[in-house]
Amino acid sequence: MSYTKTMNDADTYFGRGNHFASDVWEQADSNKKAATFAYARRWLERLRNRELEDPGSTTDNDIVREDYAHFEMTLYFLLVNPFRANSTNAGQQYDLGAPDGEAAAALTYDPKAEALKWLGMSSNMIFRG
Repeated sequence: MSYTKTMNDADTYFGRGNHFASDVWEQADSNKKAATFAYARRWLERLRNRELEDPGSTTDNDIVREDYAHFEMTLYFLLVNPFRANSTNAGQQYDLGAPDGEAAAALTYDPKAEALKWLGMSSNMIFRG
């Protein structure tokens, strides 16, 4: 099944009353949203070694939801973008290069871990080549 999710789907996913990070999503500008949306898709496709697919059914009860993983990774890249300099984008900003930067980020909600859960994976899985 091809992947058909768009920025409109992300807007719905992060909508008020549907996701507790809706403020973060709303405050990001449209260019930053589009860039992180595209990057998150590429990142997940590289991780999965294939293109993303739409859910097999129309319910929210599917165990593997690549679309939800895509949306959560989009949020992750908005929050902890290591490429931004003097950014004013929304969300908590961490200096990931600081000795405690990643630890501080890890103590908060982790969209990356959430995305991996939607893929049936955990953040402490070991991958061997």
